[in-house]
Amino acid sequence: MITVRHLHPACEPKIRRIVRVDLTPNGMPGKTEELCCDEVAPGKYVVCCLPFFAYGIAFGDLISAPAENLQFASVLRHSGLRTLRACFVEHSLAATLHEPVHAILSSLRHPHEWHGNGYFAVLLPDQQAEEETLKALAEFVENGILTHEVEPDSTADHSGDPAGLTV
Repeated sequence: MITVRHLHPACEPKIRRIVRVDLTPNGMPGKTEELCCDEVAPGKYVVCCLPFFAYGIAFGDLISAPAENLQFASVLRHSGLRTLRACFVEHSLAATLHEPVHAILSSLRHPHEWHGNGYFAVLLPDQQAEEETLKALAEFVENGILTHEVEPDSTADHSGDPAGLTV
């Protein structure tokens, strides 16, 4: 079993709980993502991280998970926030280009998280943040260095591996 963890969540929760999401429905059998959440009531949690691979779940969403196993059950209320997910097309590029991309993301001041050196997610609270982030990363995308997606996207097919973002 491969597990994706959020070591530095976008927002540190008051009552930290880790809710596990099975990634099999997203085309990644045998893999799970552990979402860092804030417990707001028994069995109810607010997502405090930027999901890398768990489709249909975003920062700020209210989700349910049984207290006995903390396995994701459902989204009770969507936050309405969007997430840009991206990765280096070639993992070898991450070694040399992680720092320049990280500097760009930090300069934008939108919350973001990294999964290793090669994968990242950015919180997009509004259309302006999305446009700003895409413009800042445009050179990397246009040159085939990064691939990305923005979720939620009601037109997307979420079966299979998201944008080639394999764990």
